[in-house]
Amino acid sequence: MTSKTEKLIYGKFSDFIVQTGTIDGVLIYRSQWACLGGIKSFKTTSDYKVLCILKNNIVMPISRNGLKRMKEKNWIKQIIKIKLTMIYIR
Repeated sequence: MTSKTEKLIYGKFSDFIVQTGTIDGVLIYRSQWACLGGIKSFKTTSDYKVLCILKNNIVMPISRNGLKRMKEKNWIKQIIKIKLTMIYIR
């Protein structure tokens, strides 16, 4: 996907992750991957699950392992500075 177009492509998910190369991204939930530049905001549900809202307004859940990966990459601190009241981390 580029900033001007969206395309549906087929293939092995693990192969696509390898092809991202130097793009700063993380597997956030099962077969859902996001790059830092594509994230617009975060939202929590009433049962404290965290959702990721992309710049194209697609909403994706974030697993506990996904949150852990985001913390390891220091994304959470970057995003909390901007959206401090929108995210709850246990």
